Amino acid sequence: MGEWLGAELASNAELRVSLNAHMIKSAESMVPELAGFLTRHISDTVKNWNTREMSHQIELNIGKDLQCIRINGTIVGGFIGMLLYLGAHLLDLARIHVA
Repeated sequence: MGEWLGAELASNAELRVSLNAHMIKSAESMVPELAGFLTRHISDTVKNWNTREMSHQIELNIGKDLQCIRINGTIVGGFIGMLLYLGAHLLDLARIHVA
């Protein structure tokens, strides 16, 4: 039956258009109900999270990545701070030599 349906849809443009229209109409009628269900489900799930357990799971699953981000942020921040410091002092030195 699946093979027949695939062959029929491949060869019959009118059937494809009709099936697409019916599927769109069905999806549009279900969206509000599904949206409400998903909103409630996500909200209830988040409310039931144990913050301590959630923090533990985050550390287990992405803790190494977070540590790399922290280290890289420290290095980049230090480098930018050094450039800003040197830039400010170079401007001061240039003013002193010009005056």
